[in-house]
Amino acid sequence: MNAVDGTLSGNAAIPEYFPATLHAEVDSEYWQTMPNGGSEDHWFWDYQLTAPSSKNYFLSLNHISTENATAEVRVRLKGRTSVQSVNPDHHTKIYLNDVVIDDKTWDGQQIYDHKVTVLQSALLEGTNTVRLELPGDTGAKEVDQVFMNWIEIDYLNTYVAEQDKLLFGAPPNGTFQFEVTGFGKNTVMVFDVTDPVSPSRITNTDVLKSGNTYTLRFEGDAQKGTQYLALASSQFKSPSSIERDQPSSWKSTSNKADYLIITHEDFYSSAQKLANYRSGAGWKVAVIKVGDIYDEFNYGIFNPQAIRDFLTYAYNHWAAPAPSYVLLVGDACQDFRNLKKTDTLNYVPSQNIETDILGETPSDNWFVQVSGDDILPDMYIGRLSVQTKPDAANIVDKIISYEKNPPAEPWNKNALFVADDDDTSFEEMLEQLASYLPVSYKANKVYVRTYSSGNPTQDIINYINKGSLLTNYSGHGAVNRWGLWANNKKEIFNISNITSLSNTNKLTMVTTANCLNGFFTGTNPQKSVAEQFHLLKGKGAIAVWAPTALSYTSGHRLLFNELYKNLFQYNQHGLGAATTNAKISAYAKSKAWSELVETFVLFGDPLTRLGIPEEVSLSVDTPNGGEIIPAGSTYTIQWTASQDMVKFTLKYSLNKGKMWKNIAKDVTGASYEWQTPGTKKSKNQCLVRVMGYDNSGKKKAKDVSDAVFTIDAAL
Repeated sequence: MNAVDGTLSGNAAIPEYFPATLHAEVDSEYWQTMPNGGSEDHWFWDYQLTAPSSKNYFLSLNHISTENATAEVRVRLKGRTSVQSVNPDHHTKIYLNDVVIDDKTWDGQQIYDHKVTVLQSALLEGTNTVRLELPGDTGAKEVDQVFMNWIEIDYLNTYVAEQDKLLFGAPPNGTFQFEVTGFGKNTVMVFDVTDPVSPSRITNTDVLKSGNTYTLRFEGDAQKGTQYLALASSQFKSPSSIERDQPSSWKSTSNKADYLIITHEDFYSSAQKLANYRSGAGWKVAVIKVGDIYDEFNYGIFNPQAIRDFLTYAYNHWAAPAPSYVLLVGDACQDFRNLKKTDTLNYVPSQNIETDILGETPSDNWFVQVSGDDILPDMYIGRLSVQTKPDAANIVDKIISYEKNPPAEPWNKNALFVADDDDTSFEEMLEQLASYLPVSYKANKVYVRTYSSGNPTQDIINYINKGSLLTNYSGHGAVNRWGLWANNKKEIFNISNITSLSNTNKLTMVTTANCLNGFFTGTNPQKSVAEQFHLLKGKGAIAVWAPTALSYTSGHRLLFNELYKNLFQYNQHGLGAATTNAKISAYAKSKAWSELVETFVLFGDPLTRLGIPEEVSLSVDTPNGGEIIPAGSTYTIQWTASQDMVKFTLKYSLNKGKMWKNIAKDVTGASYEWQTPGTKKSKNQCLVRVMGYDNSGKKKAKDVSDAVFTIDAAL
């Protein structure tokens, strides 16, 4: 820290007062759905005031100057309501210590600032009362509602410490001998904090005893805006904890990875277990602690922007090929500053974006917008929304178990479709989705409208418990439930129903075409439908694709059609690829539904492959039975194979499969020129066998000639 000499010269003027600003603001009421609230403050002092009414706000001003001067009072309000038939629809009056100082009418859901000049003498030593009054005489009546945001007072203050500290400046520019009285201890320090990022300590100060208190004295050159902070040792702050930092090097351009796991430190061991599993399958994995991202990309300060900056850097500057997959391990909370006092931790934050209906909404998609200015994701991203080490370990175990023991017959060809009951468009959408299923699949349908008797909730539970590869819901929804039925008296499916599931080792993939089921950034103890499905130990869902915002069925229909095309027409079974490609395709067809791209979240590992039974096909075309081929000649073996097979091993038998001999290994393509054996005698029990392998070397299928052929020695 820089040091500035404060030695007294004895020639500088001693100021008696300085201009000060009291800013009073309490953030206790959150207005999430504020219209057009993009860059605006969404937090207010308290619940909105409804006309006719008034409320007092108490501000403390101590040791104010008695100088004959003026002060300025500013009150920032926000219109909660807007009545188009009435203009203006707000009437607000501001009182200072029971005296009306401003009286204005204004309109709409705008920010409105009362700004009034008053005499300094109108301010009281100690408690001052600012009252906001809504007379209710605009014609808007009971829908004239206003939020209080903050109150500011510019006034002249004196050089007297309050509770052993004082933030102060100087009256005009110049060199002054500052004397700050009222300290309870002689261990007083003073700093120039004009630039709070780069403060300077004032040295060679004097501290004199004056009765029962102490006075700080020093000399300084002050400009307009110069700020000093003087404080006694009793006001020194101590860090809540000190930990030794383990340096990271995520800005090194030599880093290389396919798959990035960004985890809170609490869940590092579980993240590493998943990374080891992925590495064993050939993926290049990097596990990054979110604290290291803050250190390297935001000076150690919490901010979602640091995560996006890191991903942008890795995508554009790490060794090629650029990372493709991102997994966030840790829950998030929209209340970054814990203003609601719920102590809900932000393990790995999401980014709040502004949406048309819901207002501020979490978006993980925002993190992977790392190339260009569009909203389209450039990487595949998913999240494990966990708050405890056991939850993290549980979900990682579910992922590994699901992939090692994929869905099996007969339930791996079951799909469940659940439709709300108050609009047939929900059923129509699901009928369209069901049409994409292969003919061998079974579509189980719970259309609530058809339940004049029976219990749709129990049927949903039963279908999931028996095994359902996919579970799809279309309808209304809230954070913790699907829609309502029985004249809106019963919930179709809720958190407690999810908890009651017993589909152990029959994990489903849940997709919800509704509102809010994926809103995961609420404060404790709130849990979303998506989180509850995902967090169940050994049961529930392997992954959930759900929205954090509000939307409409017409947009869902477009998005989900693209998802099902990816899964069943394009054979895109990776959850990250299928859901991301669905967003990109839907956006290409209609940018009107751009919010769906931004607000649908994959709760799960984007590298997980949905357990769709692989339609593997491999068939030997020639020789396939009955051919007569000259011994020692060149013959073209041909076969047809599905796209997942890239290499082939060929063998032949002269005794109808009792013994096999190699022809070739690691053959690519769909044919091979075979030099047939030069047998001395003709062989009429010959077969050819072809075995196909995928990129990882795993054997996928094999086929043998349908019938024997002959290798003729006489030809």
